[in-house]
Amino acid sequence: MTLVRELSMESYTDVLAKMIIRAPEGLLFHRLTGSGERQYLLSPQWTMHKWDILGLLYRKLEAN
Repeated sequence: MTLVRELSMESYTDVLAKMIIRAPEGLLFHRLTGSGERQYLLSPQWTMHKWDILGLLYRKLEAN
C-alpha cells in the first residue's frame, strides 16, 4: 500500500498560488477549496476552514 503525504495548508496554498500565477489570463478556476460536512471529512482537518484558506491564498497572490 502506498501512502500519500498530507499537504499542510501552507503548502497547499503555495501550490495554488504558483498555479494561478502561471495560468493563462482569463482561465477560470472552480473549487479551490470546498466546504463539506465534518462527519465525512477524513483529512486534513484544516480544510474545514475555507475562509482561512482563501485569505491565505489571497495574501500570497497579492505579495506577487
